[in-house]
Amino acid sequence: LVDITSTLLLLNPDFTTAWNVRKELLQCGVLHPEKDLYLGKLALTKFPKSPETWIHRRWVLQQILHPFSVLGHSTKHQQGEPERAEAERSQPLTDRLARTLHQEMKVCSDAASRYPSNYNAWSHRIWVLQHMAKGNTKVFHDELSSMRLWVSMHVSDHSGFHYRQFLLKELMAELSHAPDCSTGSPQHRSTIDPSSPDGGSLCQANGELSGTDAAAEEEGQLSFSKVLELFHQEMELCSDLIQSFPGHETLWCH
Repeated sequence: LVDITSTLLLLNPDFTTAWNVRKELLQCGVLHPEKDLYLGKLALTKFPKSPETWIHRRWVLQQILHPFSVLGHSTKHQQGEPERAEAERSQPLTDRLARTLHQEMKVCSDAASRYPSNYNAWSHRIWVLQHMAKGNTKVFHDELSSMRLWVSMHVSDHSGFHYRQFLLKELMAELSHAPDCSTGSPQHRSTIDPSSPDGGSLCQANGELSGTDAAAEEEGQLSFSKVLELFHQEMELCSDLIQSFPGHETLWCH
């Protein structure tokens, strides 16, 4: 069945029944997830927009991600030596996740280059980041930087620029999470009597809170500056591309 379905899917990757058979084989342990990802990669070289291939690929990735979700849930309830031992055991899984993430980015880039405005490829790329790199600003920054050259060479690709918009929105959301600055309110400070026995200690506590508020406000301003810098760089990139390719609607929409 493994060989038969492989042959059928290389000829017609939108053969849903064949993919479902491979799902059953994978669940039974007959088929390894990595082999199914490789088959999908081969199919996408000839059929880069095949929706069934992308759908099945996400299903396989969910099977790969399952151990990570179980591990993340279990480590929340562990402390001390058991936690450190669990962290050591999870290192190979983390390395595997990083390797899989890199491979998926490569597959998406190749498919997007083979078919203009390949919505399925770009949607898959967004899904991968949302499920495998959520909250990892370094990955999102790296993606934004690496995509500059790609969009410069594909100025009419709406999907590519939509992907950049997704990256910017995610980075903006992550960088905008500033701590709450309302811990030391004026109302609390006005109720303190310095002449009372506890007044001195309470004033000192308020002083510490004010210092915390100042640090939080400074951190918030720094995050806001980073967000502005991101959009400033994006406007510069877009303006440069418009000067070089003034007739492309995609650039103006972006």
